Amino acid sequence: MMQNPLFLRIKDYIGTYQMIQPGDNVLAAVSGGADSVFLMRVLKELSQELPCTVRVVHVEHGIRGEDSLRDAAFVEKLCQKEGITCLVEHVNAPLYAKQSGTGIEEAARTLRYQVFERIAKEEQADRIAVAHHMEDNAETMLFHLARGTGLLGLAGIPPVRGRIIRPLLCVSREEIEAWLTENGQPWCMDETNADVSLSRNLIRAEVLPKLKEINPSAVLHMAETAELLRKTGEYLDRETAAALENAKDGDRTSVIKLTGLDPAAAEHLVYRTLQRVAGRTKDITRMHVRSVCDLAKKPVGKQVSLPYGMVAERTYDAIRVVKQSGAALGFEKDEDCSGEKPVAQNESLKIPGRTLVGKAYQFDAEIILYDGEEEKIPRNPYTKWFDYDKIKNGLQIRGRNRGDYLQIDSKGGHKSIQDYMVNEKIPAKDRDRILLLADGSHIVWVIGRRISEAYKVTKETKRVLVLTVTCADSKGEAK
Repeated sequence: MMQNPLFLRIKDYIGTYQMIQPGDNVLAAVSGGADSVFLMRVLKELSQELPCTVRVVHVEHGIRGEDSLRDAAFVEKLCQKEGITCLVEHVNAPLYAKQSGTGIEEAARTLRYQVFERIAKEEQADRIAVAHHMEDNAETMLFHLARGTGLLGLAGIPPVRGRIIRPLLCVSREEIEAWLTENGQPWCMDETNADVSLSRNLIRAEVLPKLKEINPSAVLHMAETAELLRKTGEYLDRETAAALENAKDGDRTSVIKLTGLDPAAAEHLVYRTLQRVAGRTKDITRMHVRSVCDLAKKPVGKQVSLPYGMVAERTYDAIRVVKQSGAALGFEKDEDCSGEKPVAQNESLKIPGRTLVGKAYQFDAEIILYDGEEEKIPRNPYTKWFDYDKIKNGLQIRGRNRGDYLQIDSKGGHKSIQDYMVNEKIPAKDRDRILLLADGSHIVWVIGRRISEAYKVTKETKRVLVLTVTCADSKGEAK
């Protein structure tokens, strides 16, 4: 079967991006759909030549009832037939969507990748293989283009991201389904894929077919363009690396100096800076990047508002990007909490467990063992990791008190919370609304902003406190 040109192309693609090294343990994500079933068959066929070990993980999302359970049973039976270890995990995506305030599709994706990463750790997997193909890449490019994006958004889906690999980006859906049909391999059908009220399904069902009418090779040409744009983005990353590092100033602030930069490099630097300050890229569009770049031509003091509560301000010789403090946690206006001022709140944090602060905020805490992999530490401003064994007095969620301080460097240097808030240019009227996580007078986390250097996770950390804060609704439940 390895003489099959399709399989040989995938093998070459894996080699080009060094997706799998000899001896790797590969975890294949298999939903039961055509793409993932094909991925499993390909990896099994290639496993002797690479060589590598292949296991399968299937995530049942709790969305489609009996149909979803049938898909899980199908994957288990297929793996048993092929002699591949199969791990099935059940999650509750609808509940998570409610708690996190996200859509059901995004919630399912988040939970799915959390399961992938956890099982990869438990199984000591080197790689997690997912089944995105050419059409998926084209859909992503068009989706980003329609919403407004820049170069990196148009680069589509990366072949490798951390331990995630995508060996099928070099093949089309048509090729996948043709091979499965020719070889008598059934697969599961997910009826939700036909729901054109979802943007990606609409692109898949109506936009891509029209483009193929214009040119049957449209998807292939989009894949080639995505590759060119990705290489351009990598070049700009290298060109702006020093400027990006110099822009770093704490967890919530960056100062960008655009003088002397080529316009393309300047826009790339701004995008990467916004990504770092926000902790994510969703909803950051080219319009936002251009508005920040345009500040370089504006008078000192001019500002623009940005997603995730960010504000960019023109200073004397640079542009300062900072997370605003208009609410106790810095949530942006469209996702603000109840508006209740938590000035008088003083709640003991339940570890592990859930703590409600008034009717506004919900804190979820858990303890995990630390494996030393720093890349897993989240950059989200509302999810933080702390060295649990350094916490001595229990933790309180409260407003500021006289004598509160924050350790600002690894040598023990510290500053008062008052000085910190002044330096961060937090308006005086907002300072008593800022929630703090306190270990006595030592502030562990200025919530939504920076954490104390004393409690950061290090190579010596054994146990990690994972703390996530979200808005709660009027009943004291997560939105």
